[in-house]
Amino acid sequence: KHGSPMYSFEKYDIVSDRSKQFATSHWHDETEVVYVTSGCINITINHKTFIGKPGDIFIINSGEIHEIYGSGTPLQYSAFVFDFDMLSFRKDDYAQQSFIEPVLKGRMQFFNGVKKSEKAFAMLQYINEINTQKNGCYMLCTKTALLQFLAFLIEENQMVLTQNPSSNDKNQQLLKSILAYINENFREKIPLAEIA
Repeated sequence: KHGSPMYSFEKYDIVSDRSKQFATSHWHDETEVVYVTSGCINITINHKTFIGKPGDIFIINSGEIHEIYGSGTPLQYSAFVFDFDMLSFRKDDYAQQSFIEPVLKGRMQFFNGVKKSEKAFAMLQYINEINTQKNGCYMLCTKTALLQFLAFLIEENQMVLTQNPSSNDKNQQLLKSILAYINENFREKIPLAEIA
């Protein structure tokens, strides 16, 4: 679980002085935003590997299998994991129909590697700061800042319409089944034939 039912947002700040694997292959229904402050990471999203250096931003869409390895010290990166539905509007207006609903229904996705931008990076640092201090209306400020970040991505053409939103790739589903099985049975010896 990331966050709480009343605030479905969680931030993770990873700091290390040694290079090692941080997050093994996994997925979740929430959207995740990762940005690198120092050092270097290898981030794999749906079998595509990116090298993350300071100032780089990555987005993991709902349900995408991903893993992160540290590969440069000292290492520092942050991740925000949130339920995209928290950005929904109660009124079914143009913004809701054109930008929020398509993401929620899988018709539109973010590019995994965001074009380098000081403005976008500053937005994410602001979100991190207010969720560290947790003063006053930080939850409202987080929502509005995430919406501004979303608007920035749309303005910069950092989103793409998906071809088959309802039919998730069969190989992805198979891989998720395998990973789930390993996660549930990792204390036992698991023969390759059994996974197959």
